[in-house]
Amino acid sequence: MTLTTDKFQGNESNLMIKIKMLKSCGANGEVLRKGEIKEVPESVAYSLIAYKNAELCTEKEKPKAKKKAAKKVAKAKPPVDAER
Repeated sequence: MTLTTDKFQGNESNLMIKIKMLKSCGANGEVLRKGEIKEVPESVAYSLIAYKNAELCTEKEKPKAKKKAAKKVAKAKPPVDAER
């Protein structure tokens, strides 16, 4: 038995991969917006990653906490000279 590529034609992988979009673009007939986490087919995911439009999404990824602005403190007025 010989293996040829003819036997493998039409066998597409149904594996879905979670990706995080770095740029907005269209893929696989849908619009993917920047920052979204989507599940797409393996072939689409790898092409988006190759063009740097997406990155692999891991389950351990947590949203980054926003930095709080420091509270403004009023400056003390300089002491008034009584001799003036």
